[in-house]
Amino acid sequence: ALARKNLLARTVVLKLRYATFETVTRSETRKPATGSADEIRDRALALVTRTEAGARPVRLLGVSLHGLAAPSEAGEGPAAEAADLLPLE
Repeated sequence: ALARKNLLARTVVLKLRYATFETVTRSETRKPATGSADEIRDRALALVTRTEAGARPVRLLGVSLHGLAAPSEAGEGPAAEAADLLPLE
C-alpha cells in the first residue's frame, strides 16, 4: 500500500496483546524514512524481541506505520538529492 501511494514511513509500531489481555506497545523511529517491506518486517521483528512474546502466550499482534511522507517531504528521492547539491550562501 505504501508503494501504491508513493509513501515512506519513519516509525514502525508494534502492538502486542498477551493471553491475559495485557497490551504492550513498542515503536522505533528512524531517518531516513523507508518504503521497503523487508526493512519494515525486520524492524517489526526486532520490536517483538523487546517483548516477552517468546515467554508468554500472545493473543494478538499488530504492526502499524506512522510518520508517513512522500519521498520529497521525507528528505529523500531526486528532489531532495538535487537540493543537497545546491550551494549554501
